[in-house]
Amino acid sequence: MSDLLPKSEILLWKLLLTGEEPTKSQVKPKHRTKELKLLEEKGLIECKTVVEKGRRITRLVLTDKAWDWASTTPPTAIARSKSPEAAVVLQKALATLVDYAQRENVPLARILGLRPSSANRPSLGGAAPVPTGQTQPWEVSEGEVDPNFLEKVFRTCEEMGGRYYLVYLSDLRKRFPDVPSWLLDQALLTLHDQAKIVLMNLDDPLSITPEIKAAAINLYGYDKHVLRVRN
Repeated sequence: MSDLLPKSEILLWKLLLTGEEPTKSQVKPKHRTKELKLLEEKGLIECKTVVEKGRRITRLVLTDKAWDWASTTPPTAIARSKSPEAAVVLQKALATLVDYAQRENVPLARILGLRPSSANRPSLGGAAPVPTGQTQPWEVSEGEVDPNFLEKVFRTCEEMGGRYYLVYLSDLRKRFPDVPSWLLDQALLTLHDQAKIVLMNLDDPLSITPEIKAAAINLYGYDKHVLRVRN
């Protein structure tokens, strides 16, 4: 269980899901200065001073460590909190989940770890026939990724220079033309969770072409366009 206050967990999840960067006075659930200082000392937030309309304003900004924290900390505080902001977090999380499922054409049962009927399994499209006794990587148990396929994706990222350069997901997908997009997404998210790769977004909107945008992976409500291999 997290050692944070329930309301602090909700605050972090709310900022993660909404992308908000509130001032200290705008923080919801309300936090005392020392409670925000504790989050800052843990490296989960930063207090960033900016100039807006001629005024200096301090905003709360999430750190990379907050994203790492979220990858291993489910928002269980929702069930323990009476704050109205808990409902905001739950609503946003569900909306993001449904949006991802629709956009990527992934059965919701697969995301939730349930086993849909064989009739609902994704089409293999133009994939090559599989010899008797062998399986395609997407035919393993729900919620799992074939370790051999996972290793192949990781090695491909390395071969594309991922240890030294950014690998564009749009280029990586071209290496797996017969693999369903949801499966490659699942493999990349698994590698990300295993800290073998880092999924990243492009900061310059002008550099995001339609092809790059279409190939992005949505992670916690944010599109990730590139990756690098961790050293």
